[in-house]
Amino acid sequence: MVLGNSDAFLLDADAGAEITTERQLTQLDWSLSQLTPTDVDYMRSFEATVEVDLDGLRLLCFQAVPADYETVVLPEDPPDAFTGTGADVLAGGHVHVQQLRRVGGAWYVNPGSVGIGYDHRQPDDDFTFDPWASYAIVEAASVEFRRVAFDLDELDRITREAGMPLAGEVFERYRRS
Repeated sequence: MVLGNSDAFLLDADAGAEITTERQLTQLDWSLSQLTPTDVDYMRSFEATVEVDLDGLRLLCFQAVPADYETVVLPEDPPDAFTGTGADVLAGGHVHVQQLRRVGGAWYVNPGSVGIGYDHRQPDDDFTFDPWASYAIVEAASVEFRRVAFDLDELDRITREAGMPLAGEVFERYRRS
């Protein structure tokens, strides 16, 4: 498993570069209450980068960029943060936007987000989330992007029943999209 910024935050709220808000701490406390000590120990085994043999190609997986899990690289940004890895295929996420681009001799793939995809260029006062899960299937000779709608009413019911803080506010962002 690849260590992401949210995983790192759950393991150590002071580890990230962001200023931590009360809302994040509320969400952190609830999230930790849902995990067992075994779950947390498992999360501690996550790696910053994971290398996989993909039918003879070197696949390098990471959260944001190979060097860290917080750098934001949008599709319109230069690919400098992905160079020099020696990988054939680079797989990262963090910005929750599906993308495929050439980086030197490698391909960079961002599968999107299974839960909170969004357009980074939308106005803050009307910020919405995409009501679908997006992911990618990567094989040695192909990349296939997929999106699957999810049942917003069921997701809303489950998170409210679980007592997730801010659930109503979060799901309003899905409904408005």
